[in-house]
Amino acid sequence: MEKRRTSGMGYGLMLVAGLFLWNPVVGMTDVLPDIIGYLFLLAGLSRIADLGDRLDGARERFRNVVWIALGELVAQMLVNIFIRNAPVVDDPHGQNLPAWTLLFSFVVFAVECYFLIPAYRELFRGLGDLAERKSAVHLKNDRRDRTQYDRMATFAVLFVAGKNLLSLLPELSSVSSYEYELGNPLFRFDWYEYVDLMRLILLIPALVLTAFWLVRWICLFSSAQKDLNFQSAIRNDYETNVASDYGLLLGRRVRLSFLLFRFGAAFLASFILLHDREALIPSVWQGIELLPDWAMICFFAVGVWLIRDLASIRRYEVGLGTAAFVAGIVGWVFCTIYYKNHTAADARYYAEAYDRMMVLRVTGIVSSLFAGVCLCLIVARASRLIRAHLRVEYDNDPARSEVATLRVRAEYHARMIGAYLLIAFGTAGRIADLILRPWFAWVWWFSVLFTIALVLVLTSLFTDLAEGLAVRYPARQEGELRR
Repeated sequence: MEKRRTSGMGYGLMLVAGLFLWNPVVGMTDVLPDIIGYLFLLAGLSRIADLGDRLDGARERFRNVVWIALGELVAQMLVNIFIRNAPVVDDPHGQNLPAWTLLFSFVVFAVECYFLIPAYRELFRGLGDLAERKSAVHLKNDRRDRTQYDRMATFAVLFVAGKNLLSLLPELSSVSSYEYELGNPLFRFDWYEYVDLMRLILLIPALVLTAFWLVRWICLFSSAQKDLNFQSAIRNDYETNVASDYGLLLGRRVRLSFLLFRFGAAFLASFILLHDREALIPSVWQGIELLPDWAMICFFAVGVWLIRDLASIRRYEVGLGTAAFVAGIVGWVFCTIYYKNHTAADARYYAEAYDRMMVLRVTGIVSSLFAGVCLCLIVARASRLIRAHLRVEYDNDPARSEVATLRVRAEYHARMIGAYLLIAFGTAGRIADLILRPWFAWVWWFSVLFTIALVLVLTSLFTDLAEGLAVRYPARQEGELRR
């Protein structure tokens, strides 16, 4: 019974996060993507972040780190897909991949040292403060009166800087390669020929460093997880001061929901990896829709579910969302099949490609229309929230309150009309791209531009709406939660 009561305070999730954050990166290969570990870490940290100022600061820092890790993942994918497979005529000296790998390693080294080291130090100091306030049994001081949390905060500097530096050093050999190919007498050796050997040699100290970090990470969080009295104390603190604060938890759900809505709206753009047959890269599937409609519906579904308390989910919304999801899957599959075997221009010359392009157009147009309708439903949901929950109150002056409320709602509705228009234009741009793609490969830019404008309008709308709901359902003073 005690184990069941003291479980779920986030330490187990943070322990799992360490399994994705310890391994060194070799070249541009990260076997265990860091972004997965950061998401686990954020999920665990969210349960206790309101119990300490430093923990709350660590949560904000790791939110920024998640975006950095996402950028690193995208960069790895782009370099591995495009640069590694570039035709020889576009890279006569074979320098594209070494140069981009060096640039990637250097940028990661600089960015992680700047953002990740302070995040780790804030995390461990916050966890140490929480353990000291709750008189945790698992706290152990060394001869200099430092706890294991203090030691991990110090070790984080060596871990982050050392891991990234050991990944960067072999890539510096690419500096000599280009000069050697040009016959520069100052460069008698092409050190990049031995880059694999250098990576292997430096991988050994990198593994020793990161394995030591992993062992200490596991020992730290497992000991905190097994300290049942400590877990019970922070659970009681959470249930008393955080879980009972409806305004605080509602505000977080609203902000996350609105963020998911904006992510989903970005998928209105049409972005497909196309190719000319002469430049076809055989190892890459061209023609994959990178912003599929079914992913948009998934973002919307989670966002709608998070704020179901404020605006109920209606049956027609479920039906349209399901239809849009199915249509998105069908359109995505036909798009992938077509561009695996044909180019866009083939529809102008070959009957088989033309017939398949017609099927692709029909499924794509249906999917685009459903996606546009679902986006309109999201904006309509915002309108429902405004009517039901936003109201300006003036003490002892109901007439003035009513006028001010109507004025605020009119301002919101003006922005929503703009959002509806941008959704219509973006959907029309997608349909035009589907029809004209064999002749005009640049038409997709229209949907991208309208989508960017739409995301900006929705960002303004949802930011103000979230602030209005926070005033309507206020949280307790945050300082009271962390005393």
